[in-house]
Amino acid sequence: WSAGSKDSFCLHLASTTHVVLGRCPLLPHALHWGVLALYLFLCANVQISTRFLAAACPMSHWFLGSLLLSTDRSKRTRHLIWAYIAIWNLAGVIMHPNFLPWT
Repeated sequence: WSAGSKDSFCLHLASTTHVVLGRCPLLPHALHWGVLALYLFLCANVQISTRFLAAACPMSHWFLGSLLLSTDRSKRTRHLIWAYIAIWNLAGVIMHPNFLPWT
């Protein structure tokens, strides 16, 4: 490798990375979540996996937020999402202090 070809390779790699991330800016987060999910599937139980994936990468929270903020969703769909969030939080508040599994 000469210095010129190494520099051009680095520039090509940087421009390719910029194009890919420009088309899909959430790709690093999705890859991170996928690698964590694979690792947890192989090495952890369900409770640890759900807690870890929900806390480590906020992709699911962003997805729910995008559903709530989208204008093409019906009012009924938004109400169902809000009901799901409220029931999940209420179940956590009731079950967690009583040492019951809820995740």
